[in-house]
Amino acid sequence: QLFAIESANISTIHSFCLDLVKQNFQSLGLSPKLRIADEAEAELMLDKCAEAVFDKGYEDGDRGFLMLVKQLTNQRSDGELKNALISIYNKLMSYPHPFSWLEERRDALALEKEKVVSEVFSTEFGKNLINKTKKLISEGRAILEEAEEFSSMVEEKLFEPFKALDEAYDKITDVVDSGYLAVKDELSKIKIPSLPKKKYPPEIADYASDLKTNANNKIKEIAEFYSDSPQEIFADTSVALRIHEEFSKLLQALDGEYVELKSERGVLDFSDLEHLALKLLTDGGQSFADMRQSELCKRLSEQFQEIYIDEYQDTNPVQDAIFSLIAKPDNKFIVGDVKQSLYR
Repeated sequence: QLFAIESANISTIHSFCLDLVKQNFQSLGLSPKLRIADEAEAELMLDKCAEAVFDKGYEDGDRGFLMLVKQLTNQRSDGELKNALISIYNKLMSYPHPFSWLEERRDALALEKEKVVSEVFSTEFGKNLINKTKKLISEGRAILEEAEEFSSMVEEKLFEPFKALDEAYDKITDVVDSGYLAVKDELSKIKIPSLPKKKYPPEIADYASDLKTNANNKIKEIAEFYSDSPQEIFADTSVALRIHEEFSKLLQALDGEYVELKSERGVLDFSDLEHLALKLLTDGGQSFADMRQSELCKRLSEQFQEIYIDEYQDTNPVQDAIFSLIAKPDNKFIVGDVKQSLYR
């Protein structure tokens, strides 16, 4: 195996993609004179394109663009919005079919908006809210278990607030299945008695007070998530949907400007290499599940007995799709640490 290392194809993912593109530039309709822009050049080009998109938005008085400026800036500068546009664009291009994915997210958000009308808990937001509620209740119960340890040391009256908190957790848990409004209503009824601290030694009173405060804070955290009415959540979702739609237009405009500028300069960026390689390896399909291996991909796949991927946690969806396409069901070995991931 040591002797076999010399014949192994060891490279970065971008080197692999570059070699693949170079070998097939004619089928991609590319000039052999194309060069790869380094990260600094690509960053400057994207910044220039973002400036052009913003200038056009202001000049045309585009209502959607001006809405984004109003909603997402501090009115004194649009710098943060421009930086967000570039950052989101870079993340978006890490998906195999970026604008199809963006449209899917739009459709999912529109569906969320419709579901809010009937029941908040039926939405993805609502399901996450249920999980968060249960998690906070579990954390609160853990605090009450600690309080149980000294309950035998004090009179019943000192322990009353903890019993009230335990009952509050029970009532919230009981009404979760009844819907968002049921939980919201139950939270509004909760009253926790105060501690009679003056009747007990300071060390006991202070200890009990800290436990009660911590347990009660879990109730307050839960209540914060239920402060809005379903009508307010519907209104917020409607605004979020419009922002998504207008921001998507901004991303498409940026992509158009960037593609044109790269063409004028005769350059590709690293993301282009990934997407061009993916294009060569696939034969149709607008989602990962629908992707089919091209004939080139099938031939390439036969060249590899084993595929080893290091630092897998930094693999983006396009790169992962490339690895999956060229790998066989049983010859891909990956090494990574999710805690160090760039794409978490």
